[in-house]
Amino acid sequence: MKKVCILGAGPSLTMFGKQDHENIKDILLINDHRNTVKNPEILHKFQEKDIYLMCNSVSADTGFNASVFNKIKIKKCLTNKFKPDWLLWQKAKEEQKKHFEGGTLNNLGYLPYISEDEPYVHRWRGPTNRNLDKMYTYDGRPIEHMPEEAEKYIIPVYEDKLLCNSSYYTTLYAILELQAEHIVYYGIDFYNNLDIKKAWYLTPPEYNTREWWSMRIRYEGEHMKHLYKNYLAKFFPEVTFEFFTTMEHDFKSNNIICNSIQVDEAVSKRTWYASDHQI
Repeated sequence: MKKVCILGAGPSLTMFGKQDHENIKDILLINDHRNTVKNPEILHKFQEKDIYLMCNSVSADTGFNASVFNKIKIKKCLTNKFKPDWLLWQKAKEEQKKHFEGGTLNNLGYLPYISEDEPYVHRWRGPTNRNLDKMYTYDGRPIEHMPEEAEKYIIPVYEDKLLCNSSYYTTLYAILELQAEHIVYYGIDFYNNLDIKKAWYLTPPEYNTREWWSMRIRYEGEHMKHLYKNYLAKFFPEVTFEFFTTMEHDFKSNNIICNSIQVDEAVSKRTWYASDHQI
């Protein structure tokens, strides 16, 4: 059974350096890992591995940056975009319902209402003049688009007005391109350190305020749980999805394993990928 490891940069990433990964050859990093490469214990675990780095931006200050490239040998740089189709993207973008037009997200039947620009199909084919047929990092490394066969697994997510973050895209890449049969995750914590306030059910935070952003991030975490259980686990019933995470959760799915771990309290309060920034 081929195992692939996917690393976010949430608090549970610290556990990666403490466990054995001899039976894992391929590791996928998500977005910004500037702080990760400062950890010698984790760097040691990267030795003799094939490392892939997927970013949702080609900007050098997000993930494709010298801090990471100077410490890790990256086999491939990836984007969560598909080959561009600007006309298709533009048409879909024009039809998108914005927050001021009544746009919202799927509340899964239990989350507070949130005003937001709705997810829209074919978002991954744009934007114009930024998602290019050939793209490169700041130092000339080619950036590989998502495999076309992944699109059929993404369309229903956007049609259901769900937030689809990079962990979903990296999972599809691991399965379709790396032939993963068992995916092990560290640093994916579903933003469980953020609370949903009861007051938000009666008076949701105003769009783009600090409280709104906190609720928006928590929404993303709840959507992630939903996507793994009701989309990925069902699309790929033969694949095992195993999390080492600070979250305690029962996915009630035969092919999802959730190992709840404890980390230092100071570390557990971190929210952003590989950052000391807190909401």
